[in-house]
Amino acid sequence: MEEREIDLISLLFYLLLHWRSLIAAGLIGLLLACTFNAVKNVSERVLPVDEASVTLSVEDMGAVNTYANSVKMYESMQSAWSESSYMALDGYNVAKTGVMIIVKGKGADRVANIAQAYRDLAAGTGAVEYICASEGIDDTGITELISVDPAPVNSVGATSNYIGDINTWVCSDDESECVIPIYVEVIGKDTDASARMADLLLEYLNQEKSSIASNMGEHSLTVLSRSTTVGIDSNVLNKQNTNYSTLSRLGDTVAAQKKALSADQLAYYKNTLSDNDAYDAAKAGISSGLTGIRSFISLKMIAIGLFAGVFCMAGLWAVLYVFNNRIKSEDPIENLFKIAVIGMIPAEYEKKRLFGFVDRWIISIRDRNKRIFSVDEAVSLIVSRVKVQSSKDEVSKLVLIGCDLGKNVPDVPQEMADKLKSGDINASVLDNVLYDPENTEKLGEMDGAVIIEKAGRTLYSELTEEIELLKRQQIKILGCVIVE
Repeated sequence: MEEREIDLISLLFYLLLHWRSLIAAGLIGLLLACTFNAVKNVSERVLPVDEASVTLSVEDMGAVNTYANSVKMYESMQSAWSESSYMALDGYNVAKTGVMIIVKGKGADRVANIAQAYRDLAAGTGAVEYICASEGIDDTGITELISVDPAPVNSVGATSNYIGDINTWVCSDDESECVIPIYVEVIGKDTDASARMADLLLEYLNQEKSSIASNMGEHSLTVLSRSTTVGIDSNVLNKQNTNYSTLSRLGDTVAAQKKALSADQLAYYKNTLSDNDAYDAAKAGISSGLTGIRSFISLKMIAIGLFAGVFCMAGLWAVLYVFNNRIKSEDPIENLFKIAVIGMIPAEYEKKRLFGFVDRWIISIRDRNKRIFSVDEAVSLIVSRVKVQSSKDEVSKLVLIGCDLGKNVPDVPQEMADKLKSGDINASVLDNVLYDPENTEKLGEMDGAVIIEKAGRTLYSELTEEIELLKRQQIKILGCVIVE
């Protein structure tokens, strides 16, 4: 027997025909990976150590509490600024809409109070809630986008006498008409956003006018001027830089405090302070369904589990294929054993087998360049070839031999023998001539032989011994038939 080589294409189709076990192994790997991920999450995030084993002194507890407070402050500040509309502005490209409003009425003190009421409304939470409700946005950082500043003295052009406060023009008596300016500035990420928020702010002030008038007296509220510009805002840049610097310093403080904690202090913090809800739920045996699913399922772990399961099973089948010492249907029998292959009888895959059509589809791809015969057609063709060869070799007594024919291929040998007899060829079947002394003795009466073997059942060594036995008995070997 020549040295057998591994055909990678044959190995590939061998693995594909075991697709059921590959899928099962992938699912098992997925389950194990997700289970490991869930256990890991629980052990690391919820209960990394036994709380009862951690005992801290008063000083240690103080350090842990200080660190916990710093972490909460840092996370709160980071969360607020990440959602802040003000912090999201581009300080080099800020849109500003400035609106000059004048409050006009009788009586210096009364008009001054009315003007202050409008200033408070413009800078208060009511205006912010109105704008956010109208725009459908979160109110985080909106307050910082609205500013109410004192108006320049000459911007109104009032003719009344100026006394005292730079925002107030008053007359000589309380019955004289008085005008007070209010300058409101709204900034946004672009001109549309800025102008829209300014419009909403004016709508809100006009809605509140009747309430102020009923409480503080009649007056008029007029927009004197309005303009929208885009440019650098040093106030925005400075405040953003200050906030980022504050957050950075606090982050450095948190990192330094964590580094200074001992292993016991850090364990106590993780167990009791970092996630109290998860800790209590774990101790009570209660878990949220959504949290459980998230901790159990991970796309990364799913991919790793599936791949690892399929890879391990494929590796196992590949090892079994390489070290398998049994005849395969794709083996080059002619080269390995120096005997002709008269024919091959195909396997009949069970159509009722679960997803058997997949097996048939894989076989059709593997044998796409081969002529496919049914079992009856293959047997008839093999019998014809044996008749021709027997006639040429002048074989008078033909024997069909093999290993475990009655168990592996119970019908094929006898069917072939019957068809040969009908063609006036004296043919008989001898099973297990290597192991049955009686059949071995009968073999000596024959002058020609055809070897029939079942792929995946007969050992290479058995086929080799059968060939050597026939040669020693000087029996002509007409060829070999492989049953898939």
